[in-house]
Amino acid sequence: MITGLYAGILALMYIGLSAYVISKRLKHKISLGNGENEELIRAIRIHGNFSEFIPIALILMIICEINATQPFAIAPQFIHAFGIALVLGRILHAIGMTNISLSLSARRAGMILTFLSLLGLGGLLIYQFVRA
Repeated sequence: MITGLYAGILALMYIGLSAYVISKRLKHKISLGNGENEELIRAIRIHGNFSEFIPIALILMIICEINATQPFAIAPQFIHAFGIALVLGRILHAIGMTNISLSLSARRAGMILTFLSLLGLGGLLIYQFVRA
């Protein structure tokens, strides 16, 4: 299944973001909360934002893929396009949150790609339902 590829990639990204938070906790010796440390707050929010968006995106993606049989046949390229947009969106968002000089442009691009992926997947599911 196509969704499995993107779920695997995103799982690795999730582990990387978790390790990033842990490294900031160790660096600043903050085991609980954020200690009002800007660097740790950013790391926690990158991880939290990822955790908030990825589950719904993967649920939408797998349902679209399951529904993609007759009479709802859709090209697998659509699922790949949404998966690629989601992964790139999350990478850009993380870069934008960690790199102050790229913050606004990368973060904005990341959110746009994430939202476009969610919008496309949601729209596709509505289309599949209406066609039923």
